Amino acid sequence: MVKNERAVNLAKHEAKKRTRSGQAKSYMVALAQLASENGHANWEEYRKVLEASPMPIPDYRVRLVSSNGHDKTVSVLLKDVLTFHGVSADIWEQEPVNEQHQYVNEYALWSRHKLGDFTAYTAAILEANVKTFSFQEVAKEHQQSQAAETADMDFIVELEIPGSGKKETIGVLLSDVLELNGLSQEDWRGSGRLEQGTMVEDAALWSKRSKGDLTRYFTEVIRGFDEGDEENNHPR
Repeated sequence: MVKNERAVNLAKHEAKKRTRSGQAKSYMVALAQLASENGHANWEEYRKVLEASPMPIPDYRVRLVSSNGHDKTVSVLLKDVLTFHGVSADIWEQEPVNEQHQYVNEYALWSRHKLGDFTAYTAAILEANVKTFSFQEVAKEHQQSQAAETADMDFIVELEIPGSGKKETIGVLLSDVLELNGLSQEDWRGSGRLEQGTMVEDAALWSKRSKGDLTRYFTEVIRGFDEGDEENNHPR
């Protein structure tokens, strides 16, 4: 039987988020929390249950071929593509098919990079099952995924592509802002509101650019500071 490694990796990702946000004292404690919350005595027991859970039917299968001819097939879920690119289901439906396939291929390549595989691959879609899925359901899953990702964040930044009307939101942790700028909590408290806002926006942009997205965005912190504070809103 094929193990559902994706379910295990999602649980591990959630544990890392809890550790970063301070919900758990350590990564192992976070894993134990997840196991307990799902009715299991420990992480090892929960991991085995996750591995045995049914694999989701992929919306796409992408073939990756290296320069030496070696190939592998990657399964891709549409909701993961939308989350990765910050695209809503409505915008997705308006995109031409070749643009949709480009989004899928880019996500498939990134999924290998995330695993430490930086081989230069050529990507091509082998199979598309997306027409069998409801876009309303995909949109709902995408919104739930975004809400879950931003729920525990210290700041929410809105990014808008100038002139396009396309917007998305990104959650930012204060700890990531401090790490990115090499600051202590004391340094942060001593910074002005405008400077703090700029650093938060920079962290949001960095999260996009670390994935290869070099698009220019209007940026605005829409949650995390007291209302009435001065705000930034300019292309970056």
